[in-house]
Amino acid sequence: MDVRMPVMDGLEATRRIKEEMPQVSVVMVTMHENPDYLFEAIKAGAAGYVLKDTSGERLLRAVRRTLEGDSPLNQELAMRLLVRLARERDEGETREGGSQGVGDEAGSGGAGSDQGVRAPEAAREAGGAGGKGEADRIEALTPREIEVLTLLSQGQTNPQIAQNLMVSRGTVKIHVQHIISKLGVSDRTQAAVRAIEAGMI
Repeated sequence: MDVRMPVMDGLEATRRIKEEMPQVSVVMVTMHENPDYLFEAIKAGAAGYVLKDTSGERLLRAVRRTLEGDSPLNQELAMRLLVRLARERDEGETREGGSQGVGDEAGSGGAGSDQGVRAPEAAREAGGAGGKGEADRIEALTPREIEVLTLLSQGQTNPQIAQNLMVSRGTVKIHVQHIISKLGVSDRTQAAVRAIEAGMI
């Protein structure tokens, strides 16, 4: 999806596609690494982005990674965008008199750390963007899947998650696939967004 298009821009088109077909993965194609555009793209439901001047080989690799539930997003950039989303959500809750659940520690913590993480029960109370059905999906996650989702939401790659949890990369990949399926999202980026919206992170 191109970011800038006539009649309807890529962000609005992505929102509409994800509303009607949430399992469809959308990769943004952009000329510049504009953090604001990318932030809005992630909020709209995109899995990540590819620069327009990228090689055909890298474009194919990005598409394949997205189809596997991965994200063609630079890890550091993904981290910054997710922290920004968490802060935005937290500021919205604070303005509405809600509880403070997210802080600068969103990118910290390792295996066994529950800092910055809410239990599924808290996610149910928080409601999230999808209400009760959303909370039910979060509650369907196993404790190990919640651990994986937490690390994933901190911008960690599968190898890093495997190292932190002392399991194989293949095991992490299976957990990520289960998380994506249970949350009804198309990729790991949107799984992280869903966790933030549900108040888990």
